Amino acid sequence: MTRAQAIRGVKRNVGVVAATVVLLALAVYVFGAIRTLGSDLRDAREDSRVLAQQVRELGGTPAVSPAPGPPGATGPTGPSGPPGATVTGPPGQTGRDGRTVTGPSGRPGPSGATVTGPPGPSGKDGADGAPGKDGADGEQGPRGEPGPACPSGYHVEERTVVTAGGPETAAVCVQD
Repeated sequence: MTRAQAIRGVKRNVGVVAATVVLLALAVYVFGAIRTLGSDLRDAREDSRVLAQQVRELGGTPAVSPAPGPPGATGPTGPSGPPGATVTGPPGQTGRDGRTVTGPSGRPGPSGATVTGPPGPSGKDGADGAPGKDGADGEQGPRGEPGPACPSGYHVEERTVVTAGGPETAAVCVQD
């Protein structure tokens, strides 16, 4: 093996070692970041749980309750409580048989008076009837007197004005 080949082999090995060190450092960084995110998530969940509990203690209802955790293991059976008191009172006395008594019928009462009550309230108004036909137009009335003269600095112009009854000619004062 020549000296040049040995130097190339060493350079190649240095490159492989450097790439391995970089990948190892990257893996350690990613592992640390994942652990940090997991720890932050646990802390945030605990903070959310504590905050929801504080809201309940103040009489409110949290808008978002923390998600419940996984169910825990079944605990041990607790001790039996003391026996409850059994209280039975004495039986009551037996009642007597009742008797049926029918008396004579009474005489009929006097006839009642016929009373007419006040009139009841008025009924609801009936529905409106169908609209009637329009009437015929009336005759045109006589022409009116001329309106007032225009003020100084104005002159009269006739203009067509659209009205509900159709176009009409009107005298309008227009500034000179």
